[in-house]
Amino acid sequence: MAVCVSVYSITSGGCGMRNCPSDVVPPPLFGSLLTPWLQLLAAPTEAPKILSVVSKEDSISVILVSWKFDAFDTLQCSPDKGYRFVIYYQSLTDTKDKGVRNASDPGVMISSIEQLQPCTDYIITVAVINAVGLESPQSNPFNITTKSEKPSIAPTIKSVSRLKNSTTGLRVTWKFGGKDGLSCNPLLGYDILIYWWAIDKPDNRQQTNISDTSITSMDITGLTMCTEYNVSATARNFVGEESELSLPVTQATDTNDPEIPPKVTSVSIVPGSVTSLKVFWTFDGILDLSCDPAMNYNFEVGYFPVDKPRQLKTLLIEDESSSSFLIENLTTCTEYNVSMRVINFVGRGSPSSNSLLYVTSTDSKHESTVLLKI
Repeated sequence: MAVCVSVYSITSGGCGMRNCPSDVVPPPLFGSLLTPWLQLLAAPTEAPKILSVVSKEDSISVILVSWKFDAFDTLQCSPDKGYRFVIYYQSLTDTKDKGVRNASDPGVMISSIEQLQPCTDYIITVAVINAVGLESPQSNPFNITTKSEKPSIAPTIKSVSRLKNSTTGLRVTWKFGGKDGLSCNPLLGYDILIYWWAIDKPDNRQQTNISDTSITSMDITGLTMCTEYNVSATARNFVGEESELSLPVTQATDTNDPEIPPKVTSVSIVPGSVTSLKVFWTFDGILDLSCDPAMNYNFEVGYFPVDKPRQLKTLLIEDESSSSFLIENLTTCTEYNVSMRVINFVGRGSPSSNSLLYVTSTDSKHESTVLLKI
């Protein structure tokens, strides 16, 4: 009977039985000696264990796989004779997108897989192969989704308005027509993110995630009254890549009406004119504006003929340091109702303070007179 074992195979502990025909068996004399070497023909029984699978920084098609393996006594061959690791990958959405990579250095238990498809789910496993080419079971599977480029189109903020009956809320509406620019299949899913921040606190940015993309409006609450906010939006694709922020829209929250109006102290005619009046006032309500005075405020003068209230006209006085104003182009010999209001930063006005006055005609025979009623 032929013996398919060399002296080297027996004495060296190598995996020399691999090429033996199946009908060749060792003689009884050598049977007990060959048993350990025959066992070396079996595949490794323990699989490596994957520690992590991560995308390579600044790459959308390369991942890094790391693992550990310390069960060298289960290789069924001496580690000194050699072994290697192989990494398998399989797309969850494309059965043809699969393959195997050989780790270049068995002593370094980390390897890369390149040329993968972006924005794709993969299952990764690792196996060890001993010196005679027999492979262990595959390791624990590890799922990873490859990265993608950033979406190229952001949502557009259509409007930001104050919430009705609220001094601390805003309503936001938007639209998004950039599904083709998501850099991922939109059917995989995407989110809209709404950001807002007070203009004077740009580092205190807050956000909310809108996962239901059929929604195109939301209310932002819990804001500070009489404060300007910027509102912007981004699109985030399936793998978490965000577009750039959209062009922000600015809106101030509402506030209460100022409590104290300016006080009209006098109204006088203007020498040489029968169609002009000069109004004088004082204002002591700067602490009751319901807004920070540093955010600016204005005065508004309103006037109309007493017998024609629908002819009300208003003039905005933007110089908050003013205490007088010239009203021109009035009708001669007409009694006017004149009022003053203060308007805070968000456009809320105080109650009016009113005066009645009468402008008479002026010619070479008569002098102008003014009747003032406060």
